Amino acid sequence: MFNPFRVFAIQKKTCLFFFMIALAITSISTAAASTPIYVGVNDISVTEDMSGQKLADFVGDCKQILEAFTFISGPEPISKEVLAARSEKDGSMLSKAIPANMVGKGLRIRSAQACTLQTKGYPEYLQQASKLASGWNFISVSKGMVGKSFNDISNTCNIEKVRLYAPAACKSSASEDVQACGGDYLIISPETKLSEYYRGKGVWANAQSDCELDENARPFIEGHKSNVAVSQDMVDKKIGDIKGSCDIETTWYYDASKTSLPENQRYSIIYTKSGEPSPPSAITADMVGKGFSIFLAEPGERCQLNMKGYTESFGAAARLVKGNNLIGVPKSMTAPAKSFNDVKGDCLIESAQVYNNKEGKDIYLGSESNLGPEYLGKAVWVKVINENGCTLNDEGKSAVPPKGDVAGSVDLVPELIVSPAENIKGGDTIQVALRVKNTGAKSTKDTAVSAKCAGTTNQNCWSFYNIVYFYKGTEYGLKVIPDLSATADLAFNEIKPSGDGSLEVIKQQVKIPEDFSGKIAIVAVVDSQQTFPEAEGGKDNNKLTVPLTVRAATLPNLVPTAVETIPVIEKFPTTIYTVKITVKNTGEKTAKADQFLQNDVSILKGSEEICKGDRRDLEEIQAGIKYNEQKDFYPTVKSVNRGPCELTDKDANYWAVVDVDTLKTSPEATKGAVAESNEDDNRQTFQIKGPQQCSPLGSRQVDKYCSIMAGTWVTQKDESQTCAHNFECKTELCIGKDNSNKKCVSEKQKTDILKLLGIG
Repeated sequence: MFNPFRVFAIQKKTCLFFFMIALAITSISTAAASTPIYVGVNDISVTEDMSGQKLADFVGDCKQILEAFTFISGPEPISKEVLAARSEKDGSMLSKAIPANMVGKGLRIRSAQACTLQTKGYPEYLQQASKLASGWNFISVSKGMVGKSFNDISNTCNIEKVRLYAPAACKSSASEDVQACGGDYLIISPETKLSEYYRGKGVWANAQSDCELDENARPFIEGHKSNVAVSQDMVDKKIGDIKGSCDIETTWYYDASKTSLPENQRYSIIYTKSGEPSPPSAITADMVGKGFSIFLAEPGERCQLNMKGYTESFGAAARLVKGNNLIGVPKSMTAPAKSFNDVKGDCLIESAQVYNNKEGKDIYLGSESNLGPEYLGKAVWVKVINENGCTLNDEGKSAVPPKGDVAGSVDLVPELIVSPAENIKGGDTIQVALRVKNTGAKSTKDTAVSAKCAGTTNQNCWSFYNIVYFYKGTEYGLKVIPDLSATADLAFNEIKPSGDGSLEVIKQQVKIPEDFSGKIAIVAVVDSQQTFPEAEGGKDNNKLTVPLTVRAATLPNLVPTAVETIPVIEKFPTTIYTVKITVKNTGEKTAKADQFLQNDVSILKGSEEICKGDRRDLEEIQAGIKYNEQKDFYPTVKSVNRGPCELTDKDANYWAVVDVDTLKTSPEATKGAVAESNEDDNRQTFQIKGPQQCSPLGSRQVDKYCSIMAGTWVTQKDESQTCAHNFECKTELCIGKDNSNKKCVSEKQKTDILKLLGIG
């Protein structure tokens, strides 16, 4: 049995240094179609291109790999499964084919040299590795996991711990003891969002019980056929763009709206492996929320599509025609679980069927059957008998009237207010307000709608659903910001006809992604569930699109702005142990938390360096005056001979030279780990002690005192200013709960204190 957490002698300083370098090169390494290997231990991913192949097929310039293995999930101690090893007899690489079910798992490689494997470097999704066993599981960080935490993808899992092995930086040599060239395990909170740095890494996840992760609810396809939902992120894409790891033979789309044709003629082929139709059909916006049928080339295959795979609600797909309709199961039906009876609206449902991949046939769903999370993203056949069609209502309210020509109806129109609307940059926060105006002839309370509000028995309460989308470029492009949605309850008011004002249904602040620039189409839809009847064509103005232009934010710019010695210099000789460095970000983008920031400081006596120190912190510094745009760092300083940092000459000039972001991403790099708009102001010099021109310390002249820090006479401080000694204050009184918050008191406060003491 094997315990991966006690496999190496740990050299923490070396390990941490290496991990900082590795973390800093995130933006460079993620784009390459290769995997860097370092001397010692490396935890990487088993990728799709490795499936069925041997490690020897990917070694590239890695000629000194000693061993490659993965681990069998479960409680400690954990067994390992060797995939490749160096022959002790002739030094040749002995390896076996990597099975397909290992894609998405972690792979540990021990190497005696730094080199590069010729692999993709990361899997698109975990695939079968998403199924975890109780205890420790060695898995990859897939592309689908980036930007999410383990809590975000937990699905049925309760992840207690996550560990990442940070290798040590060891040089290759014939005498190197690779077994002892170890690193350390770093703890990752299950709440931590996984940055691009983690993509392709092998990590350890401890599950409380057997379970399955869900990277983005992207549907698994297995068996010969699967009926899946069309999600919003598929619009304008072709099946070939979203097929992910699936070997798709053909894809069929059923268009129920073609009511002039018999049902068996409403199918169309939108993709085939052979390339027909040519060009392949793109998925259109009117297909969102509906379903299509995918047929795989291999009946036993299990794969994952590169798409979200579900909608939040039925949306436009709620409108059904007489006969069969193929629609996706939205999140609103599965969380909490609802039956078709709960969402039937005004529909008379004859039957609902879901295709069972394993049994290869349709299975009837009872009208009272609740659809749990396992149905999310599946497409189901719903057959209705309403002659003129009907509308489902996944808000679970009573029947909604059919769409049609309703004389003297309401006409709901959105009003969208965005502030600010100009000079917006990536990372800015905007306020979005959606209001509804009724331009029709009737008040909402005068309609025949009998819908009740959830949780109330009020007979005069109506609810309707509203949503705001944020698309990149044009309507139905890629999502830029998550949707805003709200149900408006009209319990004590109404939306009167035109000219009588409007009702605010959504008002919320949203943050534009910091790295975004370009056009955003903000699309507002009111009464998306069609609760209120409107005349034919009235629903056409329920949607409003407002364009927004976002400029690119400038890169971060890190500037040291202040230095303070710890302890404060108050006498000579003195010894300082730490220097407090204040670093400000004067740029417009955040100096990211997934990059190590190294700050160096040198203490000079005149022009001679006498002490130095550095510190590396995994920190982010926000940008802009609205945020906490500066942070303090505390490097420890030692003399150049590694002894105490002593200042002995009261008549000398002492300086601190601060250099921020000094950790290079590679030996040949000329810049630090954080890409900045200005690399020239990273170094600043501060005087920490001037020549002593007065004595003794603390002696006074008119409104001045003798400062050992400045080396000269300094003006005493006014009330409420920070102080350390009484003599620094004009009132000669410096008071506080502790040394960190002492301030000069006012004359009135001083008088009151003296009276209290019986002196004044």
